[in-house]
Amino acid sequence: MVQLIGPATPGFLTTLVATILLGIVSFCVPYVKSVYFLEAAFSVGGQNGTITFGTLGYCLHLNNGTTCSDPKVGYELDINTLIGNETRIDIPDVVVKWITSALVLHIVALVLAGGSTVFGLLAHVCQIVGTCCSTCVSGFSATVALLAFIFDIVLFTIVKKRINDVGSATTGNAMWLTLAAFLLLLFTGCFYAFGSCCIPSGGGSSGRRKSRNDVEAGSYPNSSLQRKSEDLRHDQIRMQAVRAEADRQAALADREAEAAHLSHAARAATGYTPYQDPYQQNQYQHQQQHSQQPSNTSYLHTQYSNDSGFIGQHQPYSDDPTHGQGHGHEYGAASEYYNSSPNYTAAPPPGPAGYDGPPGYDGHGYAGGYKKIDS
Repeated sequence: MVQLIGPATPGFLTTLVATILLGIVSFCVPYVKSVYFLEAAFSVGGQNGTITFGTLGYCLHLNNGTTCSDPKVGYELDINTLIGNETRIDIPDVVVKWITSALVLHIVALVLAGGSTVFGLLAHVCQIVGTCCSTCVSGFSATVALLAFIFDIVLFTIVKKRINDVGSATTGNAMWLTLAAFLLLLFTGCFYAFGSCCIPSGGGSSGRRKSRNDVEAGSYPNSSLQRKSEDLRHDQIRMQAVRAEADRQAALADREAEAAHLSHAARAATGYTPYQDPYQQNQYQHQQQHSQQPSNTSYLHTQYSNDSGFIGQHQPYSDDPTHGQGHGHEYGAASEYYNSSPNYTAAPPPGPAGYDGPPGYDGHGYAGGYKKIDS
């Protein structure tokens, strides 16, 4: 909705006034007879009168009435009698027409000022674009208006001086209106800046915009509804984030379960068995055997672990040198062995047929927590 009063209003009014002034100057004599560039008195055939010059023509004011030329760019006039040219060289009418054709600069400045006014009006809807365009166009219009004013000063000052030699002439108000329009167009940008700084963007009674601060402060009846709507939107955003995180965790758990399933299937296909610490296994069996045997005997056992299970177990240790003979085992004296700290390394693989121990041992190299002590 278009704002009646806004930051662009001062600049718009400035360009509007400049456009009106240039319009009056552009359509002065012969249309607006009270506005002219120069008025000169003359006497022709014993009849006195005055002549006024405008942008598109001139008017002759005689005792019996007023006669004006047809409105057009560049007008034809016998200027020699008016200025009292007594030389043998007359000023041709075509030269007068070419010179007065330059007065069309006022019309060009009017068109540009009108364009600046239109952009100033649009600045109430789109402030930045409208303000920039209006300021740029007003700058071009001010340049053309300045050129027109300079031409007015030069032309009509020379004509006035020549007429004053033989009669009388006075300067009109059209030149000063052109100067005023030029100054307004020149400072259009300053008026736009003033409006942006001093007039709020929500100004105007019919086209007032609801600013964020007014809504938050509760200046409008529906401010509470807007706050509830924003809270609901924020809750929806949070719920979406929570659902997204839950989906991510579920997908991660599915990937981990799938990886575990694939790993289990791979172990089953290759016959791989998990590693078991032999030290902990030997310690457990050693405790079990001590709790099952009588107190006067101690079991010395050696277990050899491989993929097929356990192989063999020694007979209880005894001081009798004949104990165990004929069973494939040779035992030394009891004093040669004693229970010591367990061996933390894994037991070697089983020996060849007829031996319970590994290769190179004669049955006395027990694993499983015993070692031989040299006497």
